[in-house]
Amino acid sequence: MCNCLDEITKKLTVRANEKLDWDNISGDFENSAINIKKLTIRLYSQFKITGEKKNTKGKIIQKSHRENIFYTYCPFCGCEYEPTKT
Repeated sequence: MCNCLDEITKKLTVRANEKLDWDNISGDFENSAINIKKLTIRLYSQFKITGEKKNTKGKIIQKSHRENIFYTYCPFCGCEYEPTKT
């Protein structure tokens, strides 16, 4: 497992500290999740689905739904997050 998330977080925090006139700067990836079984952090993207549906009164309303798509490989270095079992 790579440590790209930690390295990128540190680099972005240092860059923000140099550019911004703020105190106590910290940063973190918003689209990441913890795998409880393996205690690892993986990045993911959300896919938003939108559409229309008639409600009980016959009025058309907007509906939306989100699906999470977890990456199999690190988007920064290309290392596989969890090796496939053969």
